[in-house]
Amino acid sequence: MKKIQLFFLLLWQCFPLLLWSQNVYVSTSGNDNTGDGSINNPYATISKAADEAAIMVANNPNQAVYVLIRGGLYRNAGFSTFARLDSMLYDPQNAGEPIWKSDNVLGTAVRLNNVRGSSNAWITIRPYQNEQVRIQGDGDVTFSVRNCEYLTIEGLEIIGVADSLPKLLAWKYWGAYRYLNGGNYVYGDRKIEICNVAGISPCADIPPNLFTTHNTYTGLPNINNLNVERPNLFLGKGLLVQLSHHIKIINNEVHHFPGGGLRVTQSDYVEVRKNRVHHNSNRSSVGTHGLVAEGLSAMSGDNSNVLKLIIADNIVSHNYNKLYSWVQSKTICTAAIDEGKGICLLRTSPSISNFNGIIRVENNLSYQNGKSGLHANDVDNAEFINNTVFENARTNIYDAAISGGTNAGISIQNSNSIKIINNIVTVPNGLNPDVQALSEGQNCNNWLVSNNIVFGGRASDFVGGYTIADPSFTNLATNDVSLQANSPALDAGLASFAPVNDILGVMRNNPPDIGAYEYNNQPLAVERLNFTATVVEHNRVLLKWVEDINPNANRLDIEHSLDGINWQILTQINTAAQNPNFVPQFLHFSPQKGDNFYRLKRYANNLLVKTSPIAIAQVKKSEIKTYPNPFRDEIVVEGVNNPKHIALFDILGNQIALDEANINIYSDFVRIHLPQLPFSPFYLLQIDNTFLKISPEP
Repeated sequence: MKKIQLFFLLLWQCFPLLLWSQNVYVSTSGNDNTGDGSINNPYATISKAADEAAIMVANNPNQAVYVLIRGGLYRNAGFSTFARLDSMLYDPQNAGEPIWKSDNVLGTAVRLNNVRGSSNAWITIRPYQNEQVRIQGDGDVTFSVRNCEYLTIEGLEIIGVADSLPKLLAWKYWGAYRYLNGGNYVYGDRKIEICNVAGISPCADIPPNLFTTHNTYTGLPNINNLNVERPNLFLGKGLLVQLSHHIKIINNEVHHFPGGGLRVTQSDYVEVRKNRVHHNSNRSSVGTHGLVAEGLSAMSGDNSNVLKLIIADNIVSHNYNKLYSWVQSKTICTAAIDEGKGICLLRTSPSISNFNGIIRVENNLSYQNGKSGLHANDVDNAEFINNTVFENARTNIYDAAISGGTNAGISIQNSNSIKIINNIVTVPNGLNPDVQALSEGQNCNNWLVSNNIVFGGRASDFVGGYTIADPSFTNLATNDVSLQANSPALDAGLASFAPVNDILGVMRNNPPDIGAYEYNNQPLAVERLNFTATVVEHNRVLLKWVEDINPNANRLDIEHSLDGINWQILTQINTAAQNPNFVPQFLHFSPQKGDNFYRLKRYANNLLVKTSPIAIAQVKKSEIKTYPNPFRDEIVVEGVNNPKHIALFDILGNQIALDEANINIYSDFVRIHLPQLPFSPFYLLQIDNTFLKISPEP
């Protein structure tokens, strides 16, 4: 009995926590000062909501919290209109000019710092239901994640301003920098200097590659150890994760940033999955790439050699540089564009960053990037498995007939214990020099290359581990690189390394296919089901969908999940025997309170051919009301639906017997007669798993 009494005393002390919602809301019409994070009084910024979510987890480390963002466009406070860009009238010595905007000066749209969930209570930041959330920034970093843990970011569109920046303006400030301690601003139109060295006149715009070999331009200052900065407007990154652990970046779109798109650094236990990273890196004077993992470290405190970073199911395309790369620790630069890769792993090994762990890159599409589709430099223990890498080396095609280096598919350099298995890699023909599908640079040891298909250009400088063959894509012109029935990739993969599912969630056969897609008789890359979930009367969820016509379709599964990860089938519809008057909708009678996730899976000839995007319906918890409270001899509880258990306890946790004849249960309320109760300042009334404080009249 003492244990029971202690439980109720502790329960009452924590009673306010039981009433907290696990959702925090953000809206463009919200207010960080007067808002309380409710759906009717939301915050204005994601940063504020995330800070509040972290406080909630700190107080209750077993309760997950969702930051739900209402639809709209969210920008950093100092976002520029760029009214003067075309005329290039910026005064570079004015510290307020947008070219100098940094992460610390109104340059970040979302800043998450010390936002910490727990292993039992992750914080999830995502749109409310299916509303479109767009985040745009023009500073050094638009979405910054720093010193965070147990955090998921999903379903956001993060947009840069590269389209607003003329390339000539980026060239103009290519060699500029300023002192942060109030010293002089340094500006020299290096573009003109390089043109003079190359004998080009007039010098309106430097051709991307002036020379036919790796010539260098000298005379640049070494500013690495000086307290200076370069124009951040042209270096802006999309999403940056640093000094963090247990982070999930899921199903986001990051595009049109002058610098890199998505970057993970000094972190571990990070999952980057199902993101689209495109059209980044083309205004930067520093070599940048689409999706980068660099300098990983054991922020979790665990330095064991296990999987620490997974980059999977992403689509990474059209990321390429258009300016020469100048690393500020060097006094020279190569007069050629040799940066702009798709997925790039850098400077991560026990000897470089004291990092011990496995990086796995699987089921990704990487195409039409500037140089390599997948690359590792100074990296140990990376695995490139079942990726489809095609038609990269766009620097050559877009701007010139030559570039620095021939790596255009999957490439490694100064890297050890690398696995390249079950990948399809195609590269363009007719470039000068011919580019390579698989490329091994210097100082690479203990690699394993096996069961790859390569096509175009020069195949590889690895010895074995690949077959030269046309992979038979469904339609390369539309970037549909699913496989046709005659593809040599079918059943040709190494099963011991292949992921269980392909990029669309289709279970792989044994033996598996090579590449990101598992063949199943249908073109998969572009088909989608239009699918919605809406809460209707009596807290039921109405699911509706529109299908494109598929004569082979014979089954449609409707699946339900409470976390978006673990799924159960609600019903299976036999579409082969479907009545022509069938209305494509389904009513879910018993969703759970809170978020409900739904998806459709369509089968043709009993093989999965299509999975819909996830639809989310939020079923609000019924508001429970008690009256009169204080009570005399009777109390009514509204907002309950056919409770199975009703009990009453005094302040010490002693249960008070209730006569069933005094309890009347109705469809949405309960009336309880409470005569001659033993004295207690207040009582706890239990309705199923909910405890309500009720007080007697004095």
